[in-house]
Amino acid sequence: MVQTGAWILPDQRPLPTELAAFLGAGPPPVYVGFGSMRTPGDDIARVAIEAIRGQGRRVLLARGWAGLALVDDRDDCFAVGEVNQQALFGRVAAVVHHSGAGTTTTATRAGAPQVVVPQWGDQPGPGHQGAGEGRGRDDPHGRGDGGREAADRRGQLAILRPSARAGGRSGAGTKPRSVKSPGETAGTGGMGRSVEVTTAIAQFMRDLERVWDQHRDALLVRRDLAAAVAAMADEPSVTHIPALTGGTGRQAVERFYADQVLPYLPADLTLTRISRTVDRWRLVEETTVSFTHDRELPWLLPGAEPTFRRAEVLVIAVAGFHRMKIRSVRVLWDYATLTAQLNVTAQLGVTAPVATAPVR
Repeated sequence: MVQTGAWILPDQRPLPTELAAFLGAGPPPVYVGFGSMRTPGDDIARVAIEAIRGQGRRVLLARGWAGLALVDDRDDCFAVGEVNQQALFGRVAAVVHHSGAGTTTTATRAGAPQVVVPQWGDQPGPGHQGAGEGRGRDDPHGRGDGGREAADRRGQLAILRPSARAGGRSGAGTKPRSVKSPGETAGTGGMGRSVEVTTAIAQFMRDLERVWDQHRDALLVRRDLAAAVAAMADEPSVTHIPALTGGTGRQAVERFYADQVLPYLPADLTLTRISRTVDRWRLVEETTVSFTHDRELPWLLPGAEPTFRRAEVLVIAVAGFHRMKIRSVRVLWDYATLTAQLNVTAQLGVTAPVATAPVR
């Protein structure tokens, strides 16, 4: 095994004209951005801008996936979207970010002082390590310390004083130490916080899996309509693709399950899970489904008469969640293989696949 370090793809894109003009109109600004983090805090843009202005610096705010916006129309702030960070970070006074791998690497290579405000997962770890190495300061609390958050961030942003980047791109000059909160004991550091947050996220994802399993088992195994719908949000949606059967809204989904699914489930329906991937918003499950076509299947093969043939096909289900309830279900069937195995391609006017997966 050879450890290579980060692989860097050179970015040759020029900076937007308006951004270049802003950079040239005054001293280097402080970059604030949280990349793909969707919810870094309702007031994080305001807190950051006020703290940076308090240090006599201009502000360059990256909108990111959270859609951060400027708090006023003063000319010392500029908002930017997707941009070439390799070209940009050598021209800023410091980089305030969430400790994403790409941002951290690019800022370090540019020699820019960094203030890390981790949001979740392992992000506190690199920030704490960088603070120990003198590359910047970390906020060990992330966004979880309530009223103390704004004061902590203003304290962290003291690094942004004009003397903080005396060393320029080389990184020599001021080497700030890690800043610990009053409640953080020596030796725990950002990595301890990282473990706590990662454990909480893992439990959250297991809870999402539990909700999905309850819904699927109630519907397909126990055939309990009330239990299946109880796991869903107030206004759910269900779609089977490419048949495009299903419903939108609680009443429509209940009717779909009650009238088209439950009375028409094959007697020997069997599901074998292949893989499952979960994040904070959705679950993706790959399953092999096998059954005997012993009845009409209006939810899957509307218009096809029973053939009493066996089928075994791949199915991918994508479930979206809201507040620990299923908000949407999209089920993608290998329709060409299914219709060919059941010999209903002519009935349904479906083009047969070139090769058909055999039924074991």
